[in-house]
Amino acid sequence: LAAALASGADALVVIDLINLEHWHRVCRDTWTAAHGPLIYISGVPRDTMSCNLCYDQNGVGALAAHHLITSGYQRLAYLSMCTDSWSRDRAQGASRHATKRDIPLLRCDDMASAPFNASFEWDADGFARALAPQLTRALVSGDGPLGLICGNDRMALTVADLLNDSGHAAGTVGLIGFDGSETCRHRGISSVALPLDAFGRRACTLLCDASNGTQPPSRELLSGQVLARASTWLQPKL
Repeated sequence: LAAALASGADALVVIDLINLEHWHRVCRDTWTAAHGPLIYISGVPRDTMSCNLCYDQNGVGALAAHHLITSGYQRLAYLSMCTDSWSRDRAQGASRHATKRDIPLLRCDDMASAPFNASFEWDADGFARALAPQLTRALVSGDGPLGLICGNDRMALTVADLLNDSGHAAGTVGLIGFDGSETCRHRGISSVALPLDAFGRRACTLLCDASNGTQPPSRELLSGQVLARASTWLQPKL
């Protein structure tokens, strides 16, 4: 930020998809309207003096639920090891969509106990210990094909390993995460990808508009895209 100010830049785009609170505060307090427009791209809503492009957490939760329901899964569960607002919003979006379709969705994230950032130093065993009780609860929650929505791809990868270890064959339990990670692509796990290209294109458009005197919106939500893979291909009963 100091380098941008020193360079005489007349606009600023900040990308903060891991929701660093101090980034938001520093930008808000340092980059004033006199410097030019600020486009703040974030995973959760942020108050800025210019424009916040934000990931639609409720919307992507609904996308994940819709994908599982249209794939034939008759009951859903949301698993997350963290208490962050983005995870709760994803669960809320999924739950609302499932309710509209008369599909039960079990919120297992009420067993979560810590913010996700606190888990950055956790190893694979730590993730497994946090998510295994939620998975067990989901598996015994009812009858019919079960679709699991995990808070993000890292959690989905852990749940995939837990399912494999417990002997669940591929296709018997649906699984989808969020973020569109390369690891999930290689493992064949469905995911709702971040709209990274759309963020960049929209930021450039808003800056071009601002240079012509058009005031950017205070906030704009962008949704993701479902990347359907083998983990949500429901296998028919023989």
